[in-house]
Amino acid sequence: MTMEVIDAVAERRKLKAVDLHTCTRQGLSLAEALEQAGTILGDRVAALLANADTHQVLAYAAGAWQAADGDVPWDAWSLRCFSAVGELRWRQPIGTRSRTVLLLDQATPKLPGWSGWTTRPRLALEQRTLVWGSATASSSDGWTSLFEARVGTVAVPVEGVQQGGRVQLRNREYLGEVKDADGTIAVLEERLVGFSPAKEA
Repeated sequence: MTMEVIDAVAERRKLKAVDLHTCTRQGLSLAEALEQAGTILGDRVAALLANADTHQVLAYAAGAWQAADGDVPWDAWSLRCFSAVGELRWRQPIGTRSRTVLLLDQATPKLPGWSGWTTRPRLALEQRTLVWGSATASSSDGWTSLFEARVGTVAVPVEGVQQGGRVQLRNREYLGEVKDADGTIAVLEERLVGFSPAKEA
């Protein structure tokens, strides 16, 4: 598949050409990873945190990480922080050294301690997924509580949702040519972007 065909597909599907910048860092603690995310990813940062017992949603506001119930856990093995700027992924399986990956859509000055910088041209495809549950009440203090019988109640950092409304999780897929695959175009990377009210169908 030639670049002319790729450009034609991009125009037809209204895809945006972007440069995806990535880098890595080793050995960060969970607290350090959260601090880096708050510094690098700008305003309106959300996070999905997981450990062996639970999953929790966090939000970064006024220079600090917050949970809907006010209790930010500091024990986890997986973390994904995301915003319109980019995504930070942190993982530390039991008994191993942590590894953190940063994905950004815009070039940024080299960050101290980060290495392995790569920049690759991609086509960006915007996607969205409905989050389980409906709002139990209108959004309050930057949070919306969703309830679904199969999963219980989950609070997510999003405003502007009315009682009974739905929330969507927006993500971005990055398409590119697969190496040694005769010009095949595929999703080579994806990242989370943020929560937002789901529009009526």
